[in-house]
Amino acid sequence: MTKFCSKKVLIICLCFTTILASLLIGKNLYQGTPTFQNAFTNKLSDDGDAGEMHQGGRRQIQDNENNLRLDIIRHGGFANDGTNIVQGETGELVPRQEIDENDDSSEASFQKATKNKEMEDDLAKITKQDEAPRIIPPNNNGPFQKWTLESDPRVPRILAKIMSSMPKEVRQDIPQEYLQMGPRKYLGTRFKVVSDAYKKHGMTQRLPEVISIGVKKSGTNAVGFFVTQHPQIVHSVGNEVHFFDRNYQKGLEYYRIRMGFAKEDQFCFEKTPKYFVTPNAPKQILSDLPKNIKFVLSVRDPVKRALSDFRHERELYVRRKMGRNLGRVKSSPEDEGKIFEQQVLDEHGNVNASNVIVDTSYYAKHFKHWLEYFPRDRFLVINLDSLERDAFPMLKKFEQFVGLDPYFKESMFYYDSARHGTCMHGTSRSCPPKSTPGVLPKAEPSDATLKKLYEFYRPSNKEFMQLTGHDFAWARL
Repeated sequence: MTKFCSKKVLIICLCFTTILASLLIGKNLYQGTPTFQNAFTNKLSDDGDAGEMHQGGRRQIQDNENNLRLDIIRHGGFANDGTNIVQGETGELVPRQEIDENDDSSEASFQKATKNKEMEDDLAKITKQDEAPRIIPPNNNGPFQKWTLESDPRVPRILAKIMSSMPKEVRQDIPQEYLQMGPRKYLGTRFKVVSDAYKKHGMTQRLPEVISIGVKKSGTNAVGFFVTQHPQIVHSVGNEVHFFDRNYQKGLEYYRIRMGFAKEDQFCFEKTPKYFVTPNAPKQILSDLPKNIKFVLSVRDPVKRALSDFRHERELYVRRKMGRNLGRVKSSPEDEGKIFEQQVLDEHGNVNASNVIVDTSYYAKHFKHWLEYFPRDRFLVINLDSLERDAFPMLKKFEQFVGLDPYFKESMFYYDSARHGTCMHGTSRSCPPKSTPGVLPKAEPSDATLKKLYEFYRPSNKEFMQLTGHDFAWARL
């Protein structure tokens, strides 16, 4: 009996010890392995990665207890728990909202993820823009998952856009059950069925041969509208793809499915204005795309471009904050001008060259970077002023530049005095779409500020004319 009791006590003690040890180990593991929320708030390391972070590239968070490494790529990086995050307004990391990249540029920009803050009464704060992003593909051993059709929440929308513009002869080759399926059912199979139907008619998705790389707010929408009226130009799926500035880590297969279906004698076209100021874009394009790739670069008066860019981003910010209460927004051109000055001038009243709106208009610097990778004859430079007055001469140059059959005729175009631009007969939409909604008035900064900006850009404008061989009237201001 005594032996039995001793054994029983021993077993109880062993069980108690095991449970206690498990609890202690679990506590240590919990304390030693912070949750993503804890890692999320850790101080960013001040080593060499900080320079990459400033350029919009990869960030690294170093946990002091267990050296937890979270490699993050701005505009599309995933943490080790699958959370999609970006850099917020003041540099902190914040959860990224879902962005429909198939929407036009306004709506895609409108959904940019930034940390929500209380809106100031005077609505004076504009969303701080990111520096030109330097996208770095994830390491093979990193926490990023391989991209697949089924894993991307945007694919159903991409497929829906493809099917909505599908030619009748192609649609007839697709079984009815695939046309009636829900948007998320059997994505991989449905995409293959659709692709096979297009292939029967000699159309495939290829990487682009022509890209409109910018400059933002310099007529890229108008360029995209006009050039895709040519029967040999096939536009990408969605207005802007943002592959080389946001989605490079997804790989070329993702880029390919964002292209329209084209025949052998057609050219695939995409436009993303942010490419012009994305440092890694030319290098990656040279590495990944066809060697005969060609670029369209549209430019305008750099000061007017900066003002337009400011209004565009400010309107998106106000729309995001006010939602359905946009009617309550009260502002004047003078008020907007003062806010613009706060953005583009530093505390000493000098032009703030590091501001992204100011920097984007510094054409010579960015164009020289592209010329390090591609010869000058790969670029068709378009002046927005000329395009608005008469698009026909530019489109004839575009035909010759790409190598298209002659199609555009002068009789196809007319000038719309109400829109102050060229429009086109015989199209479903006569005039190019506007990318800025028009909620707020145009900013009117002081004459002194405008003078500072024109003086600031004068050396760059002169160099840009030399680089391009073009004579721009605004470059002589």
